[in-house]
Amino acid sequence: MAQKVRVDEEMEAYPTESVDLRCQFIDGGGKTKLTQVSWIWEPIDGQRDNIAVYHPIYGESFPNPEFKNRVSFLHNSLQNPSIRISDLKMADAGRYTCEYATYPTGNEQGTTTLIMLGESRLLLCLLKIGWLIVIGMFVIHVKS
Repeated sequence: MAQKVRVDEEMEAYPTESVDLRCQFIDGGGKTKLTQVSWIWEPIDGQRDNIAVYHPIYGESFPNPEFKNRVSFLHNSLQNPSIRISDLKMADAGRYTCEYATYPTGNEQGTTTLIMLGESRLLLCLLKIGWLIVIGMFVIHVKS
């Protein structure tokens, strides 16, 4: 069976930036009824939690206080419930699952892994020992 929920497999972002997590339902036969969609966040070292829910009648809901005023839907549409997360933090890294409640097949989902990047700094070292001069370059990744 073909994947019905299209998402990006992996996204990378830096702290304080925004990231768009895309999600789209693909229904070749057009027989699937979409009820609602949820975005579920699973941090690297934690448990799954709903961060955004969209229902065509009841509207949007953002139940997780960690994402309060930082997550929004890009489109008010069940077919394309992509979200934007703003003011990213290192702790936002993890798996984001776009999960549809559908009829008659039940839940369909796709998962994007968000990788948070730290700053990179180039360090140049010069060491002189007698007549020997050693030059080294290092890339250091700094977590914010």
